[in-house]
Amino acid sequence: MSAHNEETPTLIGDGLSTGGSPDTGSPDGGSVVLEAGPDAAGQRLDQWLAGKLGPDMSRSRVQMLI
Repeated sequence: MSAHNEETPTLIGDGLSTGGSPDTGSPDGGSVVLEAGPDAAGQRLDQWLAGKLGPDMSRSRVQMLI
């Protein structure tokens, strides 16, 4: 048996999922995986991320995490 139990990522929105890695800043302690599609081309990364992460994650907080 593995010492590290990885959870299967759970889809929580368009291109947004939680994983099993702790201490990554997501509300449930898991990782957040985002995939930008062609429609994101030309957008600032911080603005795109803030839009995908919702109202609980401000653009200034996203900038700090980047």
